[in-house]
Amino acid sequence: MKTSLLSAVLLLCMSGCMLHEYELISGKPRDRTFNREQHGKDGHADRPAVPAPDTSVYFCAVRFRDGYAWQRDTAYGSEPYELLLWKDGVQVLGISSQNSSCTSPDHDTHHIISGHLYTERSDLSETSIGRDGEVVASFQGREFLVGLLPDGDDIYTLSQRRDGSGFSFRRNGEVLLAKDGATAFGSMVNPSYGPTGALYMDAGEICFCYHSGKGVLRRYYCVRGGVEEDVAVPEGRDIHDMKSVDGKVHLATVGISGYYTINCNIWAPGGSVVTAGYMGYGSSTFTGIYDMTAGRLLRVQNGEAEIYCTEGGWWTVTAIDGGIRIRSSGTEDRTETDCYFLSPACAVTAGDRLVYAVSPRQEGAFPKILTGGSMQEVKVHGFISRVAVEISPAS
Repeated sequence: MKTSLLSAVLLLCMSGCMLHEYELISGKPRDRTFNREQHGKDGHADRPAVPAPDTSVYFCAVRFRDGYAWQRDTAYGSEPYELLLWKDGVQVLGISSQNSSCTSPDHDTHHIISGHLYTERSDLSETSIGRDGEVVASFQGREFLVGLLPDGDDIYTLSQRRDGSGFSFRRNGEVLLAKDGATAFGSMVNPSYGPTGALYMDAGEICFCYHSGKGVLRRYYCVRGGVEEDVAVPEGRDIHDMKSVDGKVHLATVGISGYYTINCNIWAPGGSVVTAGYMGYGSSTFTGIYDMTAGRLLRVQNGEAEIYCTEGGWWTVTAIDGGIRIRSSGTEDRTETDCYFLSPACAVTAGDRLVYAVSPRQEGAFPKILTGGSMQEVKVHGFISRVAVEISPAS
């Protein structure tokens, strides 16, 4: 059987906070819930060494008027703002909140998919989905997106009711499948699910997984192409993630006696299928990676961290006092201070690099983004809400 590069990394390493400060800005989050200015000798803007030429880096920022102390959130919901989209250091889109009915300043309502900025907004009776500032789908009910998958002229959405009573799977706003008392696996800010969140393509079909019921009555399901199927789960297992990879459903478990998952996800880097995240053994807890194919477990670090798996290894982002610490399987160790890392969606892997953004705690300071070698300031009075990478066929 072919051994993936990640498996090799795990084998070599065998001997060897929560980040989501959502409450600090833009109101209470939902459950589970760079501007390059350096110049070379020829006077032209330097291009990042990584990612490769066929890779574009996007990010979205929220800009408020100068003088508004957004960190203290004193006028949330009434203060005008702009949503800005950058591609490779160039602003390509600006949306005024006063001219759009489908935007929100909440950082977890901004989604970058195929170079477009998708947004969501809910009031007491309706939810609207926007693309580049224009409504492309809407439906009755106060819900939030956990999956968004554009497919040609169609927009597929998977949304949870804000009261926690169930979800709906829709095409262009029309319900295809609705389940009371059920919860979908995945979210729009979960890095293991990618830009489309809990909705994704697998083996040529639109897929998502969910569970319903509680305790011994809990049941698990996978939906492919609109058809749901039961998924058998070992008795007594508490499953935190379930995902279809190459037509097969995988559960986030650790197949070694005595080890258990606390908050883990399924990743599929380079052909491997791994369970990665917060785990435990007895009373000790750690962030780790379990390679299901090879049956190997790697303890990455003590405690909980946000983990990003790649074909070549891993990255972690850990909350520290007033900032974050970034580590990698390549021994890189970096600290960013006096900043917010607003959500896991503010980082994404690009080849052997981690592209990530931080936003300032200090009033009057600017957000920053790292794409290759050094942090770059983004001259925006506000914060960066989302980072994405789009890979085009090499020319």
